Amino acid sequence: MRTPERLSQPGGNVDAERFLEEVLLPAARGETAHVRKYDCQEDLLLEPVAVSSSRVAIVEGAYSLHPLLAP
Repeated sequence: MRTPERLSQPGGNVDAERFLEEVLLPAARGETAHVRKYDCQEDLLLEPVAVSSSRVAIVEGAYSLHPLLAP
């Protein structure tokens, strides 16, 4: 996904699509999300960690306001 076109966009280095599919949408449906953190030093995704849904979820980070995630 690290194409020149994508990397030229603000937040283009973040896999917002994966975060949306694996975390935000399941959480919005009240399902358990399976979070795979990215290890930038090793350049790999870590094993998934199950995160139970709740009424309130706090999502923070430099790109948590990416336009794809806004809805």
